[in-house]
Amino acid sequence: MLQKIREHWLFAIARGVLAIVFGAFVLARPATAVVALVVVFGLYAFVDGIAALLYAVSPRTLYRWAPALEGVAGMVIGFLVIRSPTMPAASLYALISFWAIFVGAAQVIHAIQLRKATQQGRYLSIGGCLQVLLGILLLVRPHVVSSAMLYLIAAYALVRGVVDIVLALRMRHGGRTIPTTGGPVVQH
Repeated sequence: MLQKIREHWLFAIARGVLAIVFGAFVLARPATAVVALVVVFGLYAFVDGIAALLYAVSPRTLYRWAPALEGVAGMVIGFLVIRSPTMPAASLYALISFWAIFVGAAQVIHAIQLRKATQQGRYLSIGGCLQVLLGILLLVRPHVVSSAMLYLIAAYALVRGVVDIVLALRMRHGGRTIPTTGGPVVQH
């Protein structure tokens, strides 16, 4: 079972890199037109949904339904946002909130399922909890200034990307400490 989980480390690293690229783009170009950011978010959600769906349908995946729901939600929200990038801000925040809460909850559920098989679930649950918190914040404070929201989304994406990459590296190394200087690897 641990071998099946190890084989999926590339999915997690791809999602982490995608999140970091998205977050860096937002930080590097805060003055860029909001429409461009909306399209980039839509692409991010859509591609992230595809990655989750590919993970779910992979023959070696354990507990498929949560990642499958996560993938479908990401693809649908991404498509809706890309199709209407000039939608009103309230509608955009509602879509992003729905996506963040739904996908984050699916990740927490999947993490709980994985915890039964391995310790790697805790990293997925951290990312899922961050995503749910982002969604709740967007629901509670939709009137937050757009530029502040951009920085919040960028910070989330950067943290989430790092968490996903740590998860991927731990998956690749089978739960062992990740070697950093070429020294011996200590087994937990």
